[in-house]
Amino acid sequence: MRRRLLLAPSRLPCTPPPFGALVAIDLRTGQRKWEVPLGSMVSVLAADVVPQTKSDWGSINLGGATASASGVVFVGAALDRRLHAYDIETGRELWQGELPASAKATPMMYRLPSGTEYVAVAVGGGGAWGAGDYVVAFVVKVTQVAEVEEPNSASARSSSLGRSFDRRGSPSPSTRTTDRSPSFP
Repeated sequence: MRRRLLLAPSRLPCTPPPFGALVAIDLRTGQRKWEVPLGSMVSVLAADVVPQTKSDWGSINLGGATASASGVVFVGAALDRRLHAYDIETGRELWQGELPASAKATPMMYRLPSGTEYVAVAVGGGGAWGAGDYVVAFVVKVTQVAEVEEPNSASARSSSLGRSFDRRGSPSPSTRTTDRSPSFP
């Protein structure tokens, strides 16, 4: 399967904004609970077009979201090379983690027998989504405060919070330690 984007010379989509959003629907009422712009087109735009764009335009999306039992929604799906985490009740962005390429796959969550929980996503695949094929995992830390834990740079570099793997599942030459892991209530 192949997907091509219909873009203007500015590299913006030929449709009016918003270009992408994450929408929560209340399943009891069928009403929209919240809607937030998802991602950014800035990484694929010409430098002279960037100042003319707005943060609420979002990005072209390809991929789905997953929700944790603790009420956090994880989604990549945009061109901005980030994995985003949102509060399931309010739509407030809690965290975003940098990726080596854009994520067009639905993230997955898993827990080891030790109880450590991870969120992982496949990224790359070529074209506007970025070169390379990676699976990137982040440790999910549950805390009492709904804030992102920002580790100091020394501890972030010395701890193994996440790794990239090639399609065969073995460490790739670009294996790297993530700089931030999400912390949620």
